[in-house]
Amino acid sequence: MLGKRYAKRRDMQEIIPGLFLGPYAVAKKDQLQYLQGNGITHIVCVRCPMEAKIIKPNFPDQVNPSLVIGYLMESFKIPFLDALRYVCERRPCCSPNLGFQRQLEEYEHIIMAKEEVSEHRKENLYSQQMVEVLIVGSDTHLHIISDPEHR
Repeated sequence: MLGKRYAKRRDMQEIIPGLFLGPYAVAKKDQLQYLQGNGITHIVCVRCPMEAKIIKPNFPDQVNPSLVIGYLMESFKIPFLDALRYVCERRPCCSPNLGFQRQLEEYEHIIMAKEEVSEHRKENLYSQQMVEVLIVGSDTHLHIISDPEHR
């Protein structure tokens, strides 16, 4: 993306209301007033091991956005590329590496499969309710029993 030329690289950006993405320096104790002023109550901090710092100094710029992208995909059921674009529009210096991108693409398939199973269960529940109508209903009054306590 824009790399070091991005002027707000050392600041945090709000990705969605109440969810910020930024560098480790913003999460330090001396920034407490700034964090509280933005309504931040919890922080997830990803730090890399020493050898990763030597090899890839921008490791957090790859991991942190990947966590946020995965969260958006799961929470809003959006595809990987849409989530990536959305996050990078708000924090242009984010740069998930190809390995993380591939993992997130695979995660997209998992999310889609879970959604399909959920939809299938809803369809089965509706079918089950219709059977209950036929079994429970009388000649003059038909009703669906959807509350488990009344079964």
